[in-house]
Amino acid sequence: MMLLHNIPIIHNSIFLYQLDIRKNYNKIFEKQKIKQEANGFLTYSSTEYNILNEFKDLKKECEKSVGSLITDKLSFKDNNFKIFNSWITKTKPKGYSEPHTHSNSWISGVYYPKFSEDFKIRFYNDFLNPFHTKVKNYNIYNSKYWDITPMSNCLVLFFSNMRHNILPNNSKEDRYSLAFNVLPNGSFGTEDSFLKLNIK
Repeated sequence: MMLLHNIPIIHNSIFLYQLDIRKNYNKIFEKQKIKQEANGFLTYSSTEYNILNEFKDLKKECEKSVGSLITDKLSFKDNNFKIFNSWITKTKPKGYSEPHTHSNSWISGVYYPKFSEDFKIRFYNDFLNPFHTKVKNYNIYNSKYWDITPMSNCLVLFFSNMRHNILPNNSKEDRYSLAFNVLPNGSFGTEDSFLKLNIK
């Protein structure tokens, strides 16, 4: 018996980009206005939901990364897109979030200004066959979830329908991140799936 080829047709990747940022955005995020989330899990978010517009260099790097993903990895002909909302998240020690997806969005991103072994985000494999057994070595075919510990100035991009959550912050300091959502902009699709958006 010989395996001829392996074709992973259900493919949902996570893309990590190192941003060229010189400012200390962790300190900048600490000074932003924050409100408490309704979930009560010691997770808070900014009162401004287009906050990336205030950070021109960071926005430029995020847009460059999204454009690279669309053109280089997804190999789409047109890469017209718009970051249509963005917010800062503050997670206090022991804080976390429940698993969720970002509805009404195509691609989502989370920027981490500071590295810590205790700042993790978990992504779930909802396509995994429900018949589980003991695993010898975990890989993309048998893992129920994948934990990411981003480095400083790291941007994590993923498709918005991928379920994910902030894991408990086991450090003694507040964890800051900036999240955003992306939609295609302009004309896309064909025939009965054709759509034209003009997101300002």
